[in-house]
Formats: sequence, structure tokens, C-alpha cells
Amino acid sequence: MPAPSLGAPYADVWSRLAAEKRPLLIYGMGDGAERIIDHLQALGRCPEGVFASDEFARGNEFRGYRVGTLDDALSVFGSDVVIVPAFASSLPDVMARMERLAREYTAVMPDMPVCGGALFTADYAAAHRDEMETARLLFSDDASRRTFDAVSEFRLTGDISLLPHVPREEADALACLSAAPSFLDLGAYDGDTALSFAAAHPDYTSITAVEPDPSNYRKLTANTADMKNVTAVCAAVSDICGEADFTVCKGRSSALAPYRKKGRVRTVPSVTIDALLGGAPVDLIKMDIEGAEAAALMGGRETLSRHAPALAVSAYHKTEDIFSLPLLVEQLAPGRYDMFLRKLPYYPAWDIILYCIPKIRASVQQRECHVYLVRCADGSLYCGWTTDLAARIRAHNNGRGAKYTRSRRPVELVWHERTESRSEALRREAEIKKLSHAEKEKLAGAMHP
Repeated sequence: MPAPSLGAPYADVWSRLAAEKRPLLIYGMGDGAERIIDHLQALGRCPEGVFASDEFARGNEFRGYRVGTLDDALSVFGSDVVIVPAFASSLPDVMARMERLAREYTAVMPDMPVCGGALFTADYAAAHRDEMETARLLFSDDASRRTFDAVSEFRLTGDISLLPHVPREEADALACLSAAPSFLDLGAYDGDTALSFAAAHPDYTSITAVEPDPSNYRKLTANTADMKNVTAVCAAVSDICGEADFTVCKGRSSALAPYRKKGRVRTVPSVTIDALLGGAPVDLIKMDIEGAEAAALMGGRETLSRHAPALAVSAYHKTEDIFSLPLLVEQLAPGRYDMFLRKLPYYPAWDIILYCIPKIRASVQQRECHVYLVRCADGSLYCGWTTDLAARIRAHNNGRGAKYTRSRRPVELVWHERTESRSEALRREAEIKKLSHAEKEKLAGAMHP
């Protein structure tokens, strides 16, 4: 694993900030800012100021600081400052704002674990180097190893320019799902992932959606009420069946009590993956359960070893997740999986997904694919990709294809192009979807002059 390039005399982002002589300006005033200020103060370094985005800076006070805008802070401290972003976001405009600040000023973004626990310091990296190097060897492609290295270096340096981003559609295609797939959604929230899965796989066999937060569970059942073959379960997922203390917070932040300290604690049922499935196979298990991923995997030992379903596991809630979860999957199902690591668009190093694909299914990644254009009944053009062109056109015309074509049948194939792999097909599809209508018509005309 390459050594980080932070450079002397700083071993990691925290030693750099502690030694910084320029004013430190904390950007944000939520839980992340609380924890960053606490740790800096423990190192003997107090930030000089706190600012927020213009729409949030309304004369608030936070930790004894008067909160204004960036312009307010610069008018006091000048432009030679260090900005410390202290919140997380996947919103494109907010991410672009962070990138702009990093270009115009010195910006250093510490990576605070979502669910608490150890910080990724130079000492931490040294203590876990053997585990990290072993986990890195489990990844099946260069993109995964580059992601692993980039996240590790970001955590030591706080440099957001190091972080790679992959669109979710491209990352999720790694699952290589067959026709009529089944889905186990752990941490189902309000049903958003179940709805997305159903839209992408309208021929799905079944969806089991598990959500322990009572408020989110009510939204989940309401949002999936009209869907076929959906089972909603109000429970936490762990390594044992029984009951668990659960901390209820706003939105997506609820978690089992050991992983979330602030919030209202209540007792909820806990279940295991093996108990949920009762020995039955499932095609895909998604886990986004706020730090309980390792326990959930332990509770799915029989399912993983017997059926080896595809896994999409959040690997960022705890500092060790990025290396401990691949090691755990390999321990539970030795030699059964090819593993891939992808990071979705998010600052800081959140939304890191570990994809574990059964080896027999992963070979599909290299199967010949086709990118195609069909003309719909209303004259519009639709672009897609497939491993079986004839079957996909039939699916479109039977109403089992894309949502777009379902109401625009029949469709007619007007252009297609062969690719050597699924990833190449995804890239080509994305290119074509960015073309103008006239450019797409030119492609269609090339095959049917």
C-alpha cells in the first residue's frame, strides 16, 4: 500500500491542524463541527472562528462562537486562513462549493467516523497496516485498490481532491443480477432503495425491506404499499435474534445504541439475516445500517456460506470498515467472492460501498454486451445496454423493460454496438445519453440509411 504524501513535519491531518499558525475557520455547526472542535481542543488548539453558508448564517451562536458568513470571517481574519469543512454532503452544488473553497483557500477536511470510534491517524494506520494490506489484496480490480489507497490518503491528509467518485448506476451494475432477482434491503429507511430496485428490475421476484426506526418504517410501508411481493419488517439487524437498544434520531441517522450516542433510546426487535431468510436464497443483500454491518454479516454466516448472495455493504460508518469488512466476508465465505470497492459522490469519505460478487456471477462482467437505441411509438429514441439484445427488445415490447419505454410501445431496434465488457457498455451508454437528439438520429441513420 503506497505511503501517504502528507510530508514532514506532519504525520497526519490532526498534527497539521494542531501545528497550524494561521486562523482555523470551522465551516458548519452540526455534530461534525462539535467533534472536530472537541478533538482540536484536546490537542491544545482552539479554532479562531466558525462560519456557515449564507443561507444558514443568521447570527447563530455555536460553541461560544458568533456564526457569520465566510465573508464575515474573512473581514476579521483576512484571506490567509485554513478552512475546516465540518459537515457531510452529497448535493452537487454543496460539493462544488467545497471544491471551490479548496481551490481558493487552504482547506483541510478531517474525516470523523460516522458512528464514533477511533480516528484514522498515522498511529492508527501503522497499527493496522497488516490488516489493511491483507484486505487490499482481496480486491479484484485496480479501481478498487485505487479507491482504497485514495480514501486512506485522504483520511491522513484531509485533501478532498484525492477522493474518487463513481455514479451509483455504474457501481450497482457490479452486482450482475440475473432476471427476476430477489432483494434483501437492510436499513430500508423510507423505501427509497426498494423503489429504485423495483424500477431497475421490474421483473423482481421479491423484496424484503428491514427498518428499525418506527417513524421511517411507517414511511416505508406507505411508500411500498402498492408494490407487489414486498415484505416490510420493523427490526434491527444484528448477529443475534432478540431485542436491542436503538437510538432514534432524525432522518437517516438512527442506529443501534452502541453506534450512536445522542438521541432517544428505545428497545426494538433484532433479527439475523439467517433468520429473515430461513434458509432460502436471495440474489442481493444491501446493508446500510449505521455501523452494524459487521454484526449483520456475522448473523448471515449460513446464508453467505451456502448461497453466496451478492452483497452491497456500506464500508464507511466506522474507521475500520474499509478493511475489516472485506476480511470478515472472506472469513465467513472463504474463496466465494470477488470483491470491489467503489465510492459514490460524497464529501468527506462517505458512501463507500463494498460489493461482494459470487465468483461464478462475477465472470459475467467480461461477457460481451450491446449498447442499443430503440425508436419508441412516439418517435423518441431510448438508449440502453444488455447482454442479450433480442431478449431485451422483447422485454421492452412486453412492458418489462425500462420505465420510459413501458408507455411508448412498441419499440423498434434502430442501432446497436457490441462491447467487450459490462463496464465498457456502461461508459458507452453514458456517452450516447449525453448526445443531442440530432446526434442520436445520426447514429440511427447510420444503421438504417
